[in-house]
Amino acid sequence: MPTPAYSQARALQVCRGCGDAGVTVVWDLAGAPYGDLFRSTAVEARSLRAHTLTLGLCPTCGLLQLLEDVTAEDIHEDYLYQTRVNPGLVSFYQRLGERRVGELGLTSEDLVIDVGGNDGSALLPYRDAGVRVLNIDPASRAVAVARERGVTSEQGYLDAELAERVVGEYGPAALVTAHYVAANVPSPVRFLTDLASCVTANGLVSVITGYHPDQFLSHMFDYISHDHLSFFSVRSFRACAERSGLVLCSVSRNAHKGGSVRLDLRRAGVSVPDESVALHLQQEQWREVGVESTYRQFASHIERIGHRVRELLDECTTTPVPGIGASISTTHLLAQFGLTDRISVLLDDDPRKVGLFAPGSGLPVAPLEAVVDPPHADTVIILSWQVTNILMSRLREVGFTGRVVLPLPTPTVVTIA
Repeated sequence: MPTPAYSQARALQVCRGCGDAGVTVVWDLAGAPYGDLFRSTAVEARSLRAHTLTLGLCPTCGLLQLLEDVTAEDIHEDYLYQTRVNPGLVSFYQRLGERRVGELGLTSEDLVIDVGGNDGSALLPYRDAGVRVLNIDPASRAVAVARERGVTSEQGYLDAELAERVVGEYGPAALVTAHYVAANVPSPVRFLTDLASCVTANGLVSVITGYHPDQFLSHMFDYISHDHLSFFSVRSFRACAERSGLVLCSVSRNAHKGGSVRLDLRRAGVSVPDESVALHLQQEQWREVGVESTYRQFASHIERIGHRVRELLDECTTTPVPGIGASISTTHLLAQFGLTDRISVLLDDDPRKVGLFAPGSGLPVAPLEAVVDPPHADTVIILSWQVTNILMSRLREVGFTGRVVLPLPTPTVVTIA
């Protein structure tokens, strides 16, 4: 828990959603560098500045949010992540896009814009159906890939100026999507306003974002990172939408990224909410989403889990072990659980990270196959625990035998014979 003096200073933070000045600190997490800034040398990786990570709650609109002001360019300048490396998410986007084409009756005359579309994966089903598409994303590597795939792309951050230029050049869109980016912007209301300015009078704005009430059920705390500034509930998102002149029309949840929610919006006066909105709001009230004690109890529980993970490693071995997975969440899990000195190397299947060094820890990244290189490790820990089943299969594929420490959702040790 933060000290009273620290809590008092942070409580002056203005809410990102409603502007209320009474945001209260509910969790002071371990500081860490920006999680995806893998570097070419260990010295450079270790020298990256660690930033504080403080979670606050607005009592007025219920928005759970990061209190730090993060410069987006600092995070995305060397952003390595690309959607196409996540087959499950790509398949989800494919099914969703195909369904949307039919539901909305989209034709070659219509335009679909994906804001923060990364490598264009979510737009491929629309493009393949003959619908005009436009990807907007700040990451140069991802935009280059999108263009290579035939997806028209604009590199940059959506703001009022870019929105006006896009509409002037391409026309207003029948559908504007924003997948897993609404949480990354400093002002959700301004972002939703800019999204709305890109659609036709009766156009649809569709946002998919992490849903922390579901994520926290599986103890998924490591989604809290510097690139996620807001952690929406249906209640807090609806409040932001209303301030941007939009009506939240429907809500649906899915299991991606530990628990996500799709929120469909239209301009005020165009449509009315269906029953899914009221049902989700009722569920959140029952689950005490947006209540301070809910998050303080969660923080205490995660602290106990971290202690148990260290105990399990001590019971298995006294030497550092390979960590399976090199991602943004890995950076924060290592920091929060104090595991850096217990890890010898990070093993990952992403070739763009192999040969680099992890931010903060300076741990080298090697291919997952290296787990069986001499000397053969008899214990590993799965750090990218959200895909434990996939990684357990990969460990068997490469011939690993030994103990596997699973830190979350419940610390345990399993054996691969």
